[in-house]
Amino acid sequence: MRYGALEITVGLFIVVAIVAFSALAFQVSGLTTFYERDNGYQVSAYFEEIGGLKTRSRVTIAGVQIGRVHQIELDATSFSAQVELQIFSQYKDMIPIDSSASIVTAGLIGDNYIVIEPGAESDAIQPGGVIEETHSAIILERLIGQLIFNQNNETPKQ
Repeated sequence: MRYGALEITVGLFIVVAIVAFSALAFQVSGLTTFYERDNGYQVSAYFEEIGGLKTRSRVTIAGVQIGRVHQIELDATSFSAQVELQIFSQYKDMIPIDSSASIVTAGLIGDNYIVIEPGAESDAIQPGGVIEETHSAIILERLIGQLIFNQNNETPKQ
């Protein structure tokens, strides 16, 4: 069988498109660190509730990604979630020690990620440091349950 130049060109274009879309899908999903070879440094934060936070979730300040969630473990003494944040090295000495970390949701049903609100101190969190002030994830199911429970307990006035 002999193939013409048009068939070979179309075949190559399809193969290149599949490879490009696959690379884009992996990059957007956070399943690869192909472009992120920066090891940076680690900072810890403790949360009472992490919701759907996962490893490799984004860590942002003012909407700019400054790192990723590296590891999540249960602290056996306080029974809270210890979250290790991998901060990119270019942001070293930029996070004040009185900063706070919150777990937020991207949209109504989006992924959870961490937002750091910078404090006013001039001293920065050093590698291995801890973000002391944290705000846990808001669990939508828990809020709906409380709303329903509160509505059932209200008695109509006579």
